[in-house]
Amino acid sequence: MSIGSRPSTSAPCTQSPFRIQASSSAPTVGFTFSSNMTAWQSIEERESYALFLAVMEKDYWKSVSTIRSTYFFDGIGRGGGFLAIPHLASHGNAKTNVLCRLLEAWLTRKLVEPTISDSIPVLEDSIQSSILSIERHLQADPRVWAGISQAFIHIRCGHVFMLDSCCDDKTIVHLGADEFYQDYPLFVDVEIKMNGDVSSQLQLNSKGQRTSEVLIAFQNMSRGNSHPGSERPYVHRTMITGASAPTSQI
Repeated sequence: MSIGSRPSTSAPCTQSPFRIQASSSAPTVGFTFSSNMTAWQSIEERESYALFLAVMEKDYWKSVSTIRSTYFFDGIGRGGGFLAIPHLASHGNAKTNVLCRLLEAWLTRKLVEPTISDSIPVLEDSIQSSILSIERHLQADPRVWAGISQAFIHIRCGHVFMLDSCCDDKTIVHLGADEFYQDYPLFVDVEIKMNGDVSSQLQLNSKGQRTSEVLIAFQNMSRGNSHPGSERPYVHRTMITGASAPTSQI
């Protein structure tokens, strides 16, 4: 399921994507997102994925950059390597490319580094621990987040026969080689959407540091067979601190 930008006649929205009210213009995503937010929060806040995309896509004053790649691997123990195939319809920029390389470095570590565990990397790992691991990886270099106000990262993983349920890119879904699928039967799909703002528009924390609003959705599509509903994405919202702002902006 590729999520592209949609034109809109609506005026730009300046509210936080996690505080706006639901409306009929919010995109239909076809499934409900689980969330790590508390139960007392409204459903609009807990299921914030659709609202996040609605704000990013209807604000035509901002440029939404998108990049997406699908990684195939064998799952026969760690160290087997993987094959990366980019989606042709992506329209990313230098920042989305940097974020993609950071996530690819995280994935490389998960798939290549040896471990005593016999579990299949990523697919059989704890989703919560994977997200926290990704968050730590993204926070490693504050300079990466300069000029990024909002970022959405959607990670899907599963068996190749589930590709057509999450991916409408025929280049990826119909590679046309059974032998290829036998060699690389598992996949991790990574999609990144981000808004870039001029420095004056970025949020500053109490220490004068720029912050970027990040939403990570992790969807393990292979879990629905044994645990119905557990394949729904786990959503994690975080604020990542970037470099300090100039004194004149504090």
